[in-house]
This record gives sequence, C-alpha cells and structure tokens, in this order.
Amino acid sequence: KPATYLIVTEPMTGEAPYRVITPDGRDFSGNKINPLANTSLFTGSVARDSIGFLIASTSVSDSARGVAFHPEIQLLFATGLDRESGAELVTMQTPGREDVPVEMLWLNDGAMVVQPIRGLAPKSWYKLTIEGGKLRDHFGNKGRDTTRVLAFETLDPELLSGIEGRIVDDNTTDTSGVLHLFAENVTKKDLKPYQKVLPGSGRFEFQDIPEGQYVLHAYRDRNGNKRYDVGRPIPFERSERFVQYPDTLRVRPRWPLEGVVIELR
Repeated sequence: KPATYLIVTEPMTGEAPYRVITPDGRDFSGNKINPLANTSLFTGSVARDSIGFLIASTSVSDSARGVAFHPEIQLLFATGLDRESGAELVTMQTPGREDVPVEMLWLNDGAMVVQPIRGLAPKSWYKLTIEGGKLRDHFGNKGRDTTRVLAFETLDPELLSGIEGRIVDDNTTDTSGVLHLFAENVTKKDLKPYQKVLPGSGRFEFQDIPEGQYVLHAYRDRNGNKRYDVGRPIPFERSERFVQYPDTLRVRPRWPLEGVVIELR
C-alpha cells in the first residue's frame, strides 16, 4: 500500500523492547509527522521468518468478467520478496494457449503490477498464471503457493461508450505545466479514473469507457510532479489551478456524450 513500509531487520534479542521511529516523515503537502505520534514500541523475537511466499490478494478475481482491454492487475504478497527470483513469475495466455506478452512492474518488494503490452481482444477469456514456487523471500524461503491460475473475461464493447469535448483555459499568467484531466466513474468505484494529459486548451476524448455516472475534474500541473498540490501558507505557495465540471455526466452504452466544455479558472 502507498502508506505502508515493510522493514526487514537484523536478528533481534528475544523478548527485548524495541522502538521504531520516523523522525522526519512528511505527507505530500509537506506536513511533518507529529513528534507525539512518530514512535511505536514492540517486543523483539529470535524466531526466523519462515512463512515464505503467499499471495495476499489480486485486483482481478478468478472468473471475473468485464475486465478492461488494458488492465493493470495488481498482485499483493504477504511478505517482502527477492525481486530477482520473480523474473518469470507471471504468464498470460489466450483461450487458444497463445502467449500474451506482459510487462511486470514492482511497486515495492511486496507488490507488483502486471499489464499486457498490447490491448486485449474484446469479450474474450484470458488466463493469468502465477508461478509462486519460483519466488523466494529475503531470507531464502520458498513460496507455499505453487501455481495459481486466474481466468477472466474482457469487456463487451456493446456496453462501452465515450465522452468528447474540449477544455478551455483563458488565463494568461499562470500557464506553466500540462493539464491533467480525469473522468471518474462514481457508479463503479472499483474502476480507476480515466486520465488524459493535454498540453493546453483543446479537444479531449475518452473512448471505450463503461456506462455509468461520471465526474470530470482537471488541474494544471505547475511544478510537473504529476499530482495536484494544494499550496501552503509558510512559505507561501499558491495551489495549482483546479476545476471540477459542475454536473455529473450519465454515460449510456453506445451513446457517446459530445460537446462537454470544461473551463479552467
């Protein structure tokens, strides 16, 4: 998880008290951690970690339907892993057993994202195989999970639609950075927001998105860090310019919305 650290230590003294301290933790807005809440106490243990590799969860469940054509399948593990041992961890195949090239991105030692290099075919079944027996943790323990197979079906294109429009920015003084535009499905909250990056005012189009209620919002990324910054009072820094479209948009299958105008203030 983005707000979680996994710490691997040298051998400890059993039953001895230990203290873990985060002396200078800060959030994305630069706020420093409260000194009264930056410490945690725990009791040491001489037992060696022997749990081994376990898959804690997957973002796509077995027999799932309606998976996107460009899915980002996240795998969460129960412990930190030796990344080198996972070079051939995941394979994907079509129903005809043809290999689908995938890209694996480690988020940290306990999580990875698997994404097909090319878009998947619509309304088709695929098989994702996770070779857990090949993985080892930082202590050399082999995984208890051997092979796990997830079958899933991609979206039916008959249920897809789109949103088309333009974004307008008439400001002439604060124009640094690209525009990040998001379409967020509030009906299906498990879906990640769809995103477009635009150099400035102009046309945008979200294609092949599921039906549902959508909200649109955008900001101009003045400092180029790819996230919205709210600014700060000391030292003074203005927030990045942000806009949310005033209405919720209802997207129906096969009926793309057109003429949406977003004005960045």
